[in-house]
Amino acid sequence: MFHYQAPLDEFDFVAHKVLRLPKLLSHLPEHRHVSPGLIRATLEVAAELAQELLNLSPPTLHERSAVEEGLANTYRVFHENGWPRLSRERAEGGLGFPRAACTFFNEMLASSNLAFSSLAKSREEIIECIQRSDDERVRTTYRTRLTNGEWLGTLCLREPQAGCNLERVSSTATLQMDGTYLLSGTKVAMVDCTQDMVENTVHLVLAREQECADTKPATLCLFAVPKYLESGELNGVSVSSLSPRTTGASDSTCTLQFQRAKGHLVGDLQRCIAVIRPKLCRTQLALGIQAVGLAETTYQNALRLTQDCYRVPELSWMVHPEPVARPALNSIDIKVSLAQLRLFIEPTRLLCTWVSTLLDLAEGASDLQNRGQASQLLEQLAPIVESYVLEESTKRIAAALPLASSISAEIRWGMERLVTESALSKIIYESSTRSQGLHSTAERSSPLTEMNGLALALRSQLQQHPAFEEQMASTLNRWVDEMEHLASHIQLTYELTRDLRSLITADSQQLMGTILFGYLWAWIATAAITSGEFSDSKPALARLYFSEAECLIPILVDRLRRCGARLSQLSQVKVC
Repeated sequence: MFHYQAPLDEFDFVAHKVLRLPKLLSHLPEHRHVSPGLIRATLEVAAELAQELLNLSPPTLHERSAVEEGLANTYRVFHENGWPRLSRERAEGGLGFPRAACTFFNEMLASSNLAFSSLAKSREEIIECIQRSDDERVRTTYRTRLTNGEWLGTLCLREPQAGCNLERVSSTATLQMDGTYLLSGTKVAMVDCTQDMVENTVHLVLAREQECADTKPATLCLFAVPKYLESGELNGVSVSSLSPRTTGASDSTCTLQFQRAKGHLVGDLQRCIAVIRPKLCRTQLALGIQAVGLAETTYQNALRLTQDCYRVPELSWMVHPEPVARPALNSIDIKVSLAQLRLFIEPTRLLCTWVSTLLDLAEGASDLQNRGQASQLLEQLAPIVESYVLEESTKRIAAALPLASSISAEIRWGMERLVTESALSKIIYESSTRSQGLHSTAERSSPLTEMNGLALALRSQLQQHPAFEEQMASTLNRWVDEMEHLASHIQLTYELTRDLRSLITADSQQLMGTILFGYLWAWIATAAITSGEFSDSKPALARLYFSEAECLIPILVDRLRRCGARLSQLSQVKVC
């Protein structure tokens, strides 16, 4: 049976003992009304909501209709109690909670029902784009209803024949006399669009604008297309195919057919790139939060299933005529799988909460210096959030799935979905910049620049944490030195061609992620020792992480040092 218990004590520890959230909130005028007690009380109620969502994940599609009804009822409660407005600014009618508190809330949603969590994430992404539109009518029509949760939304960027190649997008939008557009084409959405949980759904559609039916479509633009028109009539949007999963409602890939569907222009793609790039980090952050939620669910269910299991040691019959079974948790392979999950979950939860807080500081800090420092640190942490977190979660969760066999299908589907969304967001951004003749991410920053930037950021952060255990601080400083020397060596020895950059990207991201996670574990261990909370478990896990990283980092450094030889050898390999 599916099991999940919201880790409220862990949330408290990260927020108040590690990040010291109340001190950070003092720099944010928009969030000063939010006290630690209010955050705790809100999360306790959210935990009850997560428990309700937990019951909406049936093992078969035979119960799908019942689940859809339950999901609609749960969303009604979700909307009536103001949860969609939790993270929105009070000026927009929101509750003005800091992103850190919303990180914990979103993790609980992902842990209990990823499909429901994805609906909420899509709505937030559409609001980010729509509120930057120049058209006051678009902002008035869509933003308010999306913000308060009356409407939901879907992202319709891909096409079946084009995938993520924006140059092959064939959907068109024809300008009408009243300033609206008629859209035609086929799009793919990552959620089930057949349900009527809310009174309307807004599709954010990528299409080529044309001034009239006779002109050749050229400019790629984003359009807001409602499912129902203001008159209540059904718009020209229909579902042509649905690829359902076996994990409940709203977890399907949906192909939509737009047949002269009426919509409004949000903005051309070149203008929206200014939204897409900052949103790329936020999208990857949201996916990272969902990955933590899936990992936490996997851990809790694996632990629960193995606690009551016993295993007969192999070959014990040769020593004892009557073998004695021992608890499965005493088996080293099971202990390793569970420990590896904890080694991922705790620093990733801290990283996501930290990045969320930095986003708040970069946008709303009263002191311009704090804004600048937060923005600079965000730039260094972004590559880890965008690449390392999901790749690492895939490996750790896959290793533990055999221990949680009763929910393995759902977790496996969830990871497939997150990895797909992560890849799509990056590819679409890269494709959009190329199609508009702009510099792509790879051309704008190299792995060597990112390594040097992270090293500089970690040195600054280590100076701010003099209370770190001496051995951990010494090890971290040595790792940072090795990373800086490695970046200098590659830069002086090799010409950083496109092929070489592609070859070293994966290893450099793993190296940066491993070192950053070491810093996060040192931070967690120090907070545990200082506060006396989790003082038995977290420092021991931190020492285990440092022991394993000491084995991994030299391997990564050696691979990167030999990148030129590896590239030369690969060029001589014939693959066909």
